This record gives sequence, structure tokens and C-alpha cells, in this order.
Amino acid sequence: MKLEKDEILKGYKIRLKPTEKQIELFKKSVGCSRFIYNWGLQKQIENYKKTGKIVSDLVIRKEMTQLKKQKEFEWLNDVGSNVLKQSLKNLFKAYSNFFKGKGFPKFKTKKSNKESFYVNYESLKKTNNGFRGERLGEVKTSESLPEINKNEYYYCPYISFDNKYWYLCFSIKAKKEKVE
Repeated sequence: MKLEKDEILKGYKIRLKPTEKQIELFKKSVGCSRFIYNWGLQKQIENYKKTGKIVSDLVIRKEMTQLKKQKEFEWLNDVGSNVLKQSLKNLFKAYSNFFKGKGFPKFKTKKSNKESFYVNYESLKKTNNGFRGERLGEVKTSESLPEINKNEYYYCPYISFDNKYWYLCFSIKAKKEKVE
């Protein structure tokens, strides 16, 4: 994504009004996202101990695809594939930060991490009462999503939970306001 000189990214956090079935899917997505992140982190730790190197993003995603085909892990197919891919991208971002001198990536737990998961930006479409997302169906929102141009997307969309409400967080391109 490229921004013009007069553009910024404007962030939004919109409260959701999900059905019970959608809440169940949200919780599954959060759990699957955490599981894949931790699985990938464990794989990286094991490989580093053996070889002194980390595994590439492509290799670990192929291994994840094979994992999802195993009977005991087929529950990972209940959520959108981009939820899982983004968890691995987040893991690689954490490793990148580590190699830049920041802390080593930590395992995610139910208690210590914010419950959230990625929503595929290409499938996120505004509707009259909310939005549609990959495997989510139509989710109602407390306010309308902002209008965007036909060839634009809602950037970095995540659904998160604050122990009371579910939210959709995202950014859109906006014109810079002139301050006088």
C-alpha cells in the first residue's frame, strides 16, 4: 500500500453485534490463531536448537497446511485460512523484531494475550447493517463502516475482544486535514 503525500491512515474501532453462532466462531478463530502461533514458535525453537537457523515463512506455512490435513488437527479448518496465515506472519514479525534487538517471541496464553484475530481484507465487504467476512457471514455493527473507493480496502482488519464486547479494528486511507 502506497500513500500519497496528502494521505494518512485513519484508524477505526467499531463495536460488533454478533450472533451466538458468530461469537462461537470468533472464539474458535482466536484459539486457532493462538495455537498456530505457538505451534510455529515451538517449531522454530526446535529447528534452531538442531540447525542454528530459523525456518522460512514458506516452509512453515507448507508444514501448517500438512498439519491441517491430519485428522487430529482438522478443527483448524473451521476458521478462515487467512486467520492462520496471519498468525504465522505475526510470528515472523516477532522474530524480525528479536533480531533487531527486541525481546524473544513469547508463547501466547489465554490469560496473558488480547483475544484477537485477523480478518482477510480482500473478503471484508461493507453491508447495510455491518460487514461480511471470510467464513463469518454478515456481522452486524453498532455503526456503519466508512465508505471506501471501489479499488480500496479496509487495511489490517482485526476482530478483538475486551472481555465485554467484540470490535472490528481497521484503517482506511484518508486525506490529511490542514491545520491552521
